[in-house]
Parts: sequence; C-alpha cells; structure tokens
Amino acid sequence: MTELTVGDVRDLEAVDIFLFSNGDHNTPPRKYHLNTDAFVMWDDTLKSLGRSHFGVDDTVIDIYTISGHKIDDPSQLIHQAAYVAVKPPAPFMQTGYENYLIRATK
Repeated sequence: MTELTVGDVRDLEAVDIFLFSNGDHNTPPRKYHLNTDAFVMWDDTLKSLGRSHFGVDDTVIDIYTISGHKIDDPSQLIHQAAYVAVKPPAPFMQTGYENYLIRATK
C-alpha cells in the first residue's frame, strides 16, 4: 500500500496527523486536522501547532517522524501518520513512540 503524502496527492485538501510530545511515549498523541491551504505559510502552521499542542504563546515547534527524521517541508507529511513535536533547541528524544502505537492498536 502506498502512503499518501501532501506532495504527491494534488487534490488533498487536508491532512490528519498525530503528534506526540517529545520524550512522552506514554501519553496518546493528539490528532490535528491541517488544511493544506495553510501550508503556504509553513512557519505559521508550526507556530499554531506549537501553541495548540503545548499551550504556550509563540512556541514554534519542529516536527519529527517517530524514528527521528526532521520534517522540513509540509510535502513530507503523510496523512494519518504519527509525528513528534519538539520545542527547539531541544533535541529529538527517541523513547519508543512506535511501541505506544503498537499497544494502542491491540
């Protein structure tokens, strides 16, 4: 099965992603519904996600895959995938996010 990314699905209007907090693999990830129109202003999207996720104004976040690869561009996002929200300058912390996802599907 091929994964749908923002970059290769031209008519995709929105992407649903799931965000873990960096280092917290015991708490469920939060689901975010992102309109692809907002990706033109990617930095603003990251700021909005940071504010929503951490509840702090002006928190810009970096998004990483659960295996630790930084998402530099919204075209790298995969619909319905899990990611990790990291507040710079903190490094990505690998704590077994995939294990949570495996347990959650049982």
